[in-house]
Amino acid sequence: KEECKCITISDESGLYITDDYIVTHNSVAGVTIVGQLIDDCDKIVIFCQRTLIREWKKRFSTFSNIDIGIVPLSLSAKKRKEFYENNEAKVWLINYEKMRTDDFDVFLKVLKGKKCVFMYDEMQKLRNRKSTLHKQFAKIVKKLDPIQYGFTATPVEKKPDDLYNIF
Repeated sequence: KEECKCITISDESGLYITDDYIVTHNSVAGVTIVGQLIDDCDKIVIFCQRTLIREWKKRFSTFSNIDIGIVPLSLSAKKRKEFYENNEAKVWLINYEKMRTDDFDVFLKVLKGKKCVFMYDEMQKLRNRKSTLHKQFAKIVKKLDPIQYGFTATPVEKKPDDLYNIF
């Protein structure tokens, strides 16, 4: 038996990889898809975990010249509302958790009637149908009817229904 070396990555569930693999990130595929869709919709919204916002920003600056709007985590609710209402970037990068806050209502109001594409990075975050987060996103999808893309390299952790629940 060979000994393997593992590293911990910045993920809430502490996922790991061995040193025999090249680490990639969903953001590379995401940036490519955004480039293909950007002219065919009004707004592309990428939802990701807070710890991955920097990674997405880096990939956009490396692989495209697309302007992205990032909702700063430290802004007050009033300033975040101004961001949603006034930011003209065609692509927004938003932490999943923002949909549990006052941002939810403003987000719905600003995007109502627009042709939207939603991209979910680490989409397993939405697998629990009983969670507040899943319920919030179900409301958003019902009201805005976006085109949706999901990214994950995480296997279904509990049961096959988890995959069904995501969609």
